[in-house]
Amino acid sequence: MVNYRPLGKTELEVSEIGFGTWTLTSGRWGAFSPEKAVELLQYAYSQGIVYFDTSAVQAGGLGEKLLASAFKDKREVVVISTKVGYTAEGGKRDFSPEHLRGAVDASLARLESSYIDVLQLHHPDLAAVGNEAMWQVLEDMKAEGKIRYYGLAFGPGPAGLEEGRVAMRKRDI
Repeated sequence: MVNYRPLGKTELEVSEIGFGTWTLTSGRWGAFSPEKAVELLQYAYSQGIVYFDTSAVQAGGLGEKLLASAFKDKREVVVISTKVGYTAEGGKRDFSPEHLRGAVDASLARLESSYIDVLQLHHPDLAAVGNEAMWQVLEDMKAEGKIRYYGLAFGPGPAGLEEGRVAMRKRDI
């Protein structure tokens, strides 16, 4: 039996166990055909999992495409979280408003969805966290209905500790 709980300060209710698509796209747990990956995602849903996490940079957005295939007819009953901020060029990060808008639009296209439940900024540094223009574009995209909520993704370990503290203090996230 899967338990459910509110996700942070959002109005979203999620399964306590989530499914991260990195396991399907990284090759670290073996190779999965797209069909097998979709089958696994749908099986997780059938067992009560409703929270799915992915990232725009996982195998060129493959995780987002797999989620689109698995849940195109169930989009409103699953909670999808994706991460943006890394560029395609060798792991560089870009949290400029222009890059974030482009990344969100590309994620929406891959997800075949009009909205993202939770958009996470992937490892932002202190300069990004302190950039008011970045926060404003997130609020703008929220008002436009492209994203429902946003947050920051750090880890593993203590990396991002100070950035997270600043964001929580300044933005209550």
